[in-house]
Amino acid sequence: MNIRHTLAAALCAFALAPAAHAYTLDIVATHGNTVDTSFSTPGMLSIDFGLINTLPVTLTLTRDDSDLPMLPFNAIVRNYIGLGFESLTLTISGGLFNTLGSAGGTFGTVATVTGSYDSAQVTFSGPEYVEAALGDWFLDGSQTDFVLDIANATGPVTLTLTAAVPEPEGWAMMLAGLGLLGAAARGRR
Repeated sequence: MNIRHTLAAALCAFALAPAAHAYTLDIVATHGNTVDTSFSTPGMLSIDFGLINTLPVTLTLTRDDSDLPMLPFNAIVRNYIGLGFESLTLTISGGLFNTLGSAGGTFGTVATVTGSYDSAQVTFSGPEYVEAALGDWFLDGSQTDFVLDIANATGPVTLTLTAAVPEPEGWAMMLAGLGLLGAAARGRR
């Protein structure tokens, strides 16, 4: 049997095998934001968030299968708000963060991930205006996925994403500072 037939037979066997179903995912509240869960698999929670405003997005997942106590999680968070993200917060209830993954922004914006078993804070070195990747979104092994511990979940596990953008006072102070720099530069001429 040549390699082509072996590969075809393996693909047919895989296609005919019953799919493992490890969790049920429900979108509870989007508040006008978009959520695409089509990247998720039975063994990985992968979500594409399109944030149009700073109101939180809430998802629930219910564990269906006793074989999946730990669920890897990654996401892409697209910024449609029009202001730069200063930080993103992931909050979990009914489960725990077993591992806090890594994060980064488009064009190499550095992100720091801190937190504990029920909350993860992603803080950017500067405002992120385009998008941020949480975990190993591109599946290239260069980042670390978040891992949700849902082993002891007795009901739905809630995962909430919230974005923080600069407060209006912060923008006013920054613009005032830039105005002062401009006036000082003009005065030197």
